[in-house]
Amino acid sequence: MSAVFALIVAAGRGTRFGGAVPKQYLPLGGRSMLEHSVDAMLADARVERVFVVVAPADSRWQSIRAEPGRVEFLPVGGASRAESVRNGLDSIADRVNDN
Repeated sequence: MSAVFALIVAAGRGTRFGGAVPKQYLPLGGRSMLEHSVDAMLADARVERVFVVVAPADSRWQSIRAEPGRVEFLPVGGASRAESVRNGLDSIADRVNDN
């Protein structure tokens, strides 16, 4: 069976949402939306590793509690969601091979 990897794109600024803090960092039940997303991916036993795409200038991700060795933050977000996805996939291509 091939390994499964998750890619979460969290590089947005939340301008449509309208808050001072991007929505991925807003608390919900005592934890950020991003933490809930990462945990949801890790809850699936098939997921070997979670990669989280964040904006290059974003430092908020450093406060996110994540399982060492299974979660990696990639500061390669682009100007659009599509660009962020592409940048994320390009960043992990050599590590995930054909998986």
